Amino acid sequence: MPQKTNNKGTCQRGVRRLPDGRWRIRVYATNQRTGKARETQRTLPETMPRAQVLAEVARLKQVLARGGVARLPARSSLNDCAVRWLEAVAARTKRSTSELYLDVLERRVLPVLGELYVDTLQRPDIQRWVEWAEQQRRRDGKRYGTETVRGWWRVLVQFVRDVCANHGVADPIVRIRPPKGRSGRTRETRTLSAAELGRVVAEVDRAAPKRHTEVYLLAFTGMRAGELYALEWRDVDEARGLIALERAVWHGAVATTKTDDPREVALTDRMRALLDEHRRMQAVGEQPVSDRGLVFPSMRGGFRGPESLHKPLRRAALAVGLDVRVGPQVLRRTFNTLMVDAGVDRIVLRSQMGHSSEEMTELYSGVPIEPKLRAVSRLEAQALGIQATTDANERPR
Repeated sequence: MPQKTNNKGTCQRGVRRLPDGRWRIRVYATNQRTGKARETQRTLPETMPRAQVLAEVARLKQVLARGGVARLPARSSLNDCAVRWLEAVAARTKRSTSELYLDVLERRVLPVLGELYVDTLQRPDIQRWVEWAEQQRRRDGKRYGTETVRGWWRVLVQFVRDVCANHGVADPIVRIRPPKGRSGRTRETRTLSAAELGRVVAEVDRAAPKRHTEVYLLAFTGMRAGELYALEWRDVDEARGLIALERAVWHGAVATTKTDDPREVALTDRMRALLDEHRRMQAVGEQPVSDRGLVFPSMRGGFRGPESLHKPLRRAALAVGLDVRVGPQVLRRTFNTLMVDAGVDRIVLRSQMGHSSEEMTELYSGVPIEPKLRAVSRLEAQALGIQATTDANERPR
């Protein structure tokens, strides 16, 4: 194509240099699907070689002819993509999940990989991150447990694969093994025996009686603290011997349960008696009440958080001579461990605790309340040194 020269420098039809050195391109094409003429203009960096500028002109012509949107392929780093990805995650997940992803990206992913361009990301970069993650240390100098670093890995995999798919880049994670953390049964060392659980529950009853019912339910139902503090009186079905868990609260925001699936947990005779007494104390003003009917509201009638139990549980553990830092999550893990040790059917346990997987959801979603009542009653009796009195067969239906 003939070229011509003017005071702005050498130019070609649709391509010219601006006075500041940048390239200005104008592209025309006919939409092959509609027959309509389309046009787009772009300004490209002055450092871009002429051959690359002409290649971009050809690319834009093809895009316009196919009826696509003529966008420049911006070269983005993982840092650039993180903001948009987190916005998309926040739109489709719970607030707690999106904030977890934000924390992992900010502290565990972007400091290592964030400056890399998406189109340059390769398997050695991911492998380097795996080696980095395996060497991270907690404040006490010990390596993180495998479950912790695998949690970082899951966020990394989802983020990188989404970003690479959006940019048309090959998946760099193929055939890379996830990181390993500190070996050993770290979770089991932070659970209590049945006798220790009974002593902690009894000590809370002695030293902080107004918090006893909360602790008791956490200890013997396996429910999460967020589920406990979203509990409303209408969820307690004494006639059927169950508590319906349909929602959870996290930092004051109410959403569905962690697995998005409602479930039913066993309500034993002893739990019913404790809840009846708790309701009576609310009626006489000895326990806080809520306009929305929360079972365990804060002093102002709003939602409590799991941190409100840290102090009474910690004091109770110290008082009975335990060196375990007891909190709501320890009670939940303890319930799970003791049930497994007692040989409780895994499907019954999953149904009680809300441990979900795609393969198992259908299997345990219809588990009746009776086997849960029998299992929980046996644990109560073992931990508290009492006789199991709940007979599921005698429950009204």
